[in-house]
Amino acid sequence: MENNQTTPTPGKNVSSDSRYISIQQFLTNATTALTNAQLPDIEPLLLNRGITKTDVIAKLADVEALEKLNEAQKKEYGESYQSTADYDALEHTLHQEYMDHLTLARLVFKTNISAQTGLGIKGKRKSDDAGYCKQALQFYNGILNSNDYKAAMLTKGVTTTELTTMQTGYTNLGTLSTAKDKEFGEAQAATNKRNTFYDELEDWYSDFKETAIVALRKYPQYREQLGWLER
Repeated sequence: MENNQTTPTPGKNVSSDSRYISIQQFLTNATTALTNAQLPDIEPLLLNRGITKTDVIAKLADVEALEKLNEAQKKEYGESYQSTADYDALEHTLHQEYMDHLTLARLVFKTNISAQTGLGIKGKRKSDDAGYCKQALQFYNGILNSNDYKAAMLTKGVTTTELTTMQTGYTNLGTLSTAKDKEFGEAQAATNKRNTFYDELEDWYSDFKETAIVALRKYPQYREQLGWLER
């Protein structure tokens, strides 16, 4: 295959599986701790160390907000993966026939410098999706806009119907390429938003946990109720 494209995996450089798992675990742990921190026997002990019920309730609401951001992030990446799959499927369907037509065109127009330049048939195909689609459309549009070029390709058995079908296919592929980039950008934005919110909340929760462990030092059963093992 002449076109040696590699499509980035959505989220590959933005969100790792380990980060996702850590957020899922954080949501579970924080919900347990902040919910049980409001229990009658635990609340006054925490208040004595400066942790108010108001703070706890507010941060529990933030945990719920983070869960929604996490779900939104997963949805955006699902859409991004789907748009990539749609693009790849159509590109796979079109590519080999494009390469066959390109090979035949290079034979037909091997002495026609004007055609070689106008159709962009010399050299490798672009590696990026947008450039690849643009090259293919330059090729098919150029042939279809010239009766002489269409007649020349027909000598190799390439009909106008075939050329038109491929032109339509690459027009659609260009649309899918744009949609894929859009979905990937939205997925990245959703990840950044979630991660920023998580980092701030996790920082507060870390301080909360350290303070609460001190507050509940004499009551290991209360620490366990908040979901923390004896230490």
